[in-house]
Amino acid sequence: MASSAPQEILALIVDHLAQLNEKLSPYALVNKSWQAAFERRIYSSVVVRSSPGVTDIRVKGWPKFWEPHNQQGLSLEIFINITNGPQDWQQARRTYVRKIFYGVAVPYWLDEVPETDGDYAHDKFCRRKNNQAFSKSVCRLFEHLSTWTDQKISLRIALQAEDASTDEQSGEQESTSTTGTGEEITRYRAEFVSGYPLPRASCITSLEITELLTGETVWSELWASDEDVWENKISLPACLRIASACGALKEIYFDGGDGEPLAGPNMRLARRTAAAKEMSRLPRTVKDVYLFWNSPSKVGIADVRRPNESASQDLFCATLHKFSMQLQHLRTSEMEIFPELFCPVGLELPIEAHWPYLETLHLDRVCAYGPFSDVARHADGTPKEDPLAERYVNDLYTSLGHAVQKMPRLKSMKLSFGSLAHGLDLWFKNEQWNLTLCVFSKSQPSPEFTKAWKVPGGSLQPYTFLNTQKATYSSWPPS
Repeated sequence: MASSAPQEILALIVDHLAQLNEKLSPYALVNKSWQAAFERRIYSSVVVRSSPGVTDIRVKGWPKFWEPHNQQGLSLEIFINITNGPQDWQQARRTYVRKIFYGVAVPYWLDEVPETDGDYAHDKFCRRKNNQAFSKSVCRLFEHLSTWTDQKISLRIALQAEDASTDEQSGEQESTSTTGTGEEITRYRAEFVSGYPLPRASCITSLEITELLTGETVWSELWASDEDVWENKISLPACLRIASACGALKEIYFDGGDGEPLAGPNMRLARRTAAAKEMSRLPRTVKDVYLFWNSPSKVGIADVRRPNESASQDLFCATLHKFSMQLQHLRTSEMEIFPELFCPVGLELPIEAHWPYLETLHLDRVCAYGPFSDVARHADGTPKEDPLAERYVNDLYTSLGHAVQKMPRLKSMKLSFGSLAHGLDLWFKNEQWNLTLCVFSKSQPSPEFTKAWKVPGGSLQPYTFLNTQKATYSSWPPS
């Protein structure tokens, strides 16, 4: 009879029913043999909610206002109970878990647009409550996972507002105001507050921090969208702190963005410095990193800016430089990238770094505005032919050229910009290495570029594609 079939046969039954999108939990009640087979699939990937008493979120939709939207998944308390304890069934369910999606409940959804009222910008109350809930919820999950020592799991985290009808001008009694303009207050990003240290969880090998769409349309006092709206995001320093508590972490995938305006350089510099501090604590086990992190917009930036020659080293890129030497794959998108990522001590000095494992280096859609703010050494590069923008691009290309000579396992390298008309690719095909440079402006590769990249013959050759030049290498690194 099927009720007494061996586990191999039951596994086939489970796979078949799963493909039919059948609800599997009733089958686990047949007997202990079926329970083991079906719970192995049921608990292999679980959705966990941080808030114990909140089973739905409040949304302000049409035609029903304040309509509840049911939340899916187990509460954290139930998840802890069924995977923690001396009973055989608790121990078994723990061993079945391979993937956890953790929805961190925070009280308020906060508008992506900085809220202003005349000369005042509202802040503090909603953000404090959200940050406290975020810190407590993440800490409680890690307290539980820190006891898991005999298995490996992947963890995915996102925020979920319990009340999606709020914004920062809802008139809370404890809200405070600060004088300033809309550009002087950053968009909300979840951050850790003091008093919630994260225990080290050695079971987590893969970490993804991403965003959710709200279950319904979010309304504010000023606008309403006909489409679902993204939930709030987690700050990069907080993402990196979570990663630093994952003792056996191998893969990092962060999808988010800070969104500070360029007119607020102090805020941006403080957050980049905080992110660098957390990055320095990442475990040595990490080999694969993907950072999709939207950089600030150019709203509020002056039309004419002077290069800040006294600007200090970009600490975030300098820290990423050290961290990247342990990686096999590094991919970024829409981030601010500076030459310090490759040559932190300057372009004139010999590079001492070595990337013995790096195979993939993709820097996609590098932010074309951030490097020209007053936290850097370059000025506004909005015009494509701006010589200061060309200077920045040349510095970045040259520093990268020096660095790739120390990447013996490199198989693919890409560097592109979000709005500047430049691009650089290195790939292996037909038993040779191919370097292509795409330039849509009138500029030409500098002598520093050709020297750093050891271009054969000292100059790039025209390529089949418009505005593209090419060099070919018979070996890598080139001699």
